Amino acid sequence: MSVYKKLKDFDSTGGAHPNSGLIQLRNGKLYGTAPRGGSSDYGVIFTFDPSTSVYPRGNVFNSVGYPTGSLIQ
Repeated sequence: MSVYKKLKDFDSTGGAHPNSGLIQLRNGKLYGTAPRGGSSDYGVIFTFDPSTSVYPRGNVFNSVGYPTGSLIQ
């Protein structure tokens, strides 16, 4: 039986409506995009550290934004 645990609620500050895949870099952190949220509501690129459950606010788009695609390394 699988057990799932919610790790993060997305909101208008840290990124809203994430809809693309995540990538995991060599540093172990997960990265993704959210097309809404951030200080200007143009979306964010976010990171999440699964070993510490830390979700710092990501890079914010301030004029051209709404990222919807997946990231690549």
